[in-house]
Amino acid sequence: MLTTISGFCSQLKVVSILDILSFETPPLSYEENRQTTGIGTEIVETIFKKVNAKYFISIYPFDDSYARAKSKENSIIYPLARTSEREFDFNWVGPIADNSIYLFQLHGEKKISIMALNNLGNFKVGVIKNSTAHKFLINKNISKSLVLEEKPETNIKKLYGKQIDLIAGNELELLYIAKKIGLNHNNLSRVFLLIKNNGYYLGLNKFISTSLLNEIKTAFDQLESSGEIRTIQDNFLNK
Repeated sequence: MLTTISGFCSQLKVVSILDILSFETPPLSYEENRQTTGIGTEIVETIFKKVNAKYFISIYPFDDSYARAKSKENSIIYPLARTSEREFDFNWVGPIADNSIYLFQLHGEKKISIMALNNLGNFKVGVIKNSTAHKFLINKNISKSLVLEEKPETNIKKLYGKQIDLIAGNELELLYIAKKIGLNHNNLSRVFLLIKNNGYYLGLNKFISTSLLNEIKTAFDQLESSGEIRTIQDNFLNK
């Protein structure tokens, strides 16, 4: 499946067309009405309004996008989790979003204090079966208090219905899902950082020109320092 979005500066300098690759990762990147959208997509588009380059965004399955971005000069992939296994495959710009896993409670309820993981035995914790969070907690010998579900929507509904005390997940994903199913996403409150990750990035092909890499880094730094990345995230969730 292919979608296209093009962007360019008004300067006359000619540069190669960038092949920007993505994959279904809502709310960061997904297809809607035959167009690529999402928080990450809006951040990428904003970055390239500042960069002297034409670009073309395509959505493919993850493995296809990854292989193409790794092998083809002037290609970029997003939103890519930065891991030690991938570190030397790309030049990295970001992070454009947090991919850490937190425990959340319902805002307005009595504040839950989790000082250590062994405190979780006192609460019902909604977790997606076989997810990263589930495997992490099992490895920490925490299982009796877990309420396992197949879909995050079910866990969120249970939390809002006060059938469970906490849910585990990525913040942007849970906020997006809560809004999508008609719940007030502002009612989710962080309680505890469960798994700290490095974030979602743009992964740039290793052979991309140094000057273009520096332009993209500068554009990202400007967005980050101005607070515009956070504004894009908030506006997307509240529109």
